[in-house]
Amino acid sequence: MAYEITEHTAWNCGRDFDPTDRQAALTMLEAADAKGEVLTGVLFVNTNKPTFIDLLNMVDEPVGTLPQSRTRPPKAALDEVMEELC
Repeated sequence: MAYEITEHTAWNCGRDFDPTDRQAALTMLEAADAKGEVLTGVLFVNTNKPTFIDLLNMVDEPVGTLPQSRTRPPKAALDEVMEELC
């Protein structure tokens, strides 16, 4: 299936847009849909839930600078994973 883009319009929501307002984000999506537009970007941020980085337990240091003792799981942990997969 091929798509042809005949027109592209970029616009900024403006400084008054609050990405933590779920209802405003839904209203903006409905308005864009009614005009046949597709919105991209961050439209809503739920500040009551952990961030993706928090969910991944990421560290503040660049991973490439960490010693193997912090990046490589011990053999027992790998054995446990393999046991669960069998």
